[in-house]
Amino acid sequence: MRNHEDLAHAVDAASDAGDEALLRQLGDECEQRLGTAEGEDRVRLLYYQSNTYSAIVASKHYDAGSTWSWEQPDGVQNLLLLRRAIKEPSFKTIEPIVARQIRTNLASRLSTLGRPVAASEQWLQVLETEPRFAKALANRAQALAHYAGALYDQGHTHLLLAAARSLFDAALHEGSFWESDDRDSIAPSLIKQREQIAAYLKSVAYDENFDPNKWSLGATQVERSYRRWCLHERLFLNPLNEAYTESVAATDVLHLPSHIYRIEEAPRFPAYYNLMKQEYVSARYRLYRATHEGDPDFLMRDVLMLAGSEDQVLGHFTEDLRSAFRSAYAIFDKIGLFLNDYLQVGLKPSAVTFRRVWSVKPPNSSSFEIRPMFKGHRNWSLRGLYFLSKDLFDHDFKEVSEPDAADLAGLRHQIEHRFLSIQHSPDGEGTETHRLVSLGDFQDKILRLLKMAREALIYLSLAMHCEEALREEMSENNGKIRGTLNILPD
Repeated sequence: MRNHEDLAHAVDAASDAGDEALLRQLGDECEQRLGTAEGEDRVRLLYYQSNTYSAIVASKHYDAGSTWSWEQPDGVQNLLLLRRAIKEPSFKTIEPIVARQIRTNLASRLSTLGRPVAASEQWLQVLETEPRFAKALANRAQALAHYAGALYDQGHTHLLLAAARSLFDAALHEGSFWESDDRDSIAPSLIKQREQIAAYLKSVAYDENFDPNKWSLGATQVERSYRRWCLHERLFLNPLNEAYTESVAATDVLHLPSHIYRIEEAPRFPAYYNLMKQEYVSARYRLYRATHEGDPDFLMRDVLMLAGSEDQVLGHFTEDLRSAFRSAYAIFDKIGLFLNDYLQVGLKPSAVTFRRVWSVKPPNSSSFEIRPMFKGHRNWSLRGLYFLSKDLFDHDFKEVSEPDAADLAGLRHQIEHRFLSIQHSPDGEGTETHRLVSLGDFQDKILRLLKMAREALIYLSLAMHCEEALREEMSENNGKIRGTLNILPD
């Protein structure tokens, strides 16, 4: 049997040749070896196997039907294998170059599927360990440029393109780190993309002296601290927060794009979005208050509590944490309701969930299938919402979902219908009736949930912008005047 290095070379050769049959055979060989592999060998094998699926997807890039398919079985397998590699205990000790390649590839797949916000987080983790890693710099630049093109706010488009140009510059810098001879084959394409962005920014008279840090973060120290935390965690409902942690991104300015109603329709979608934004912003502040401010001294002073567990954490701030969790989680089903109404999916409101809005269970079938209206639909951000929903609710993704996401549904059920005790250092997990969770772990899960809720709200706005453009293309009435609340006759 060939060694791992020879296997890696075989995968590279099959990828270069675009030999799908051989790539699938090599993927099967990796899977067989995983049965007996241990430690870092498992991480490498999962990485090699993920590359076979990545190459299969790349070999079909010329097929628009395959590129825009929402089912993406090979792309999904690529994503799942990369996540499995990251979840391996030995991922923490693998050579840094391998870890960076895995995260960079995962980010690229997420972006391709319509999730540039989740992708950005992965690239940033890579660049924190090696700021010169050219592949992460270049891929992040390309994703930001694509993201910029999906926005309805031209001012934000220009700022994201400027950030993408800077990343291209960093990738092309003589001090950047490239794998083997990749620079020679890839650099010409990056230079061309960089020049296209530069030409566009020149055509719109972009201010090259723009200062992204000239805005106030607030009048008080409390407000400034809160806004710095939001910027650092990239929690503002603002696409600029993907590229900037300066004050230019310290507002929740994102809303819905211009959209059209018929004369008999109520202009309801901004009201829906207002309510979800309010819920998100309130949940975000509750997490900050609970983790940074705690309770006033008097609040629990005269509240009688009987001895239960010395390790149990009690206080009003723990209710802030529970409330933040509930509010953030509730946003997803509300997005499902929004989509059901806006896209006219046809479900009764009482039957809508964030999972069910995408899928239908055919007669005599035990499993859900994607609704025909979404198959091949060319809306990048809407597809991103679909794949985000799989992280939260799809059983196939349960073991390899976003960090901590696999446990979020169970926690929600525990908070709403059972007992959840927050502990300093829980001894075990408790029972089905009474679950124990550590304070730090619970706070991390709420932060993860907030980031996913933010991601979903951003994609919802971008998806609506794309959908309105598609509807305008198909409309016979080319004389429509677009506006946030345009009213049109039949």
